[in-house]
Amino acid sequence: MSAYAEILDFVTSHRDDIVREPRQYVNMLTFAFDQQLFPFADYPEFFVPMRLHVFRLPKDFVQARHDQLQELYRETLAPANQGYQDVWMTTTWLKSQHLLMVELSYE
Repeated sequence: MSAYAEILDFVTSHRDDIVREPRQYVNMLTFAFDQQLFPFADYPEFFVPMRLHVFRLPKDFVQARHDQLQELYRETLAPANQGYQDVWMTTTWLKSQHLLMVELSYE
């Protein structure tokens, strides 16, 4: 399973363990969760301490995970008829707080 898939699956299946950060932008969702809940050491390029890493999700991944991404998109404040072309994933390890952060931006 790809890192993108494992992260996305975790976010959608562990909603009770995740803190949803307040919305600042209409097209974005931000999630934070305890670092002990996710095997972040398996993905060192995604969860570098105190560094944001931004990845554009591959088109084929977005197509394959359309339903899952669409479910999350409905949680944004973006107008339902607006839609999106690209999905960006931002990740970081907030080491001093023992948290991992995942952000999804729909463009």
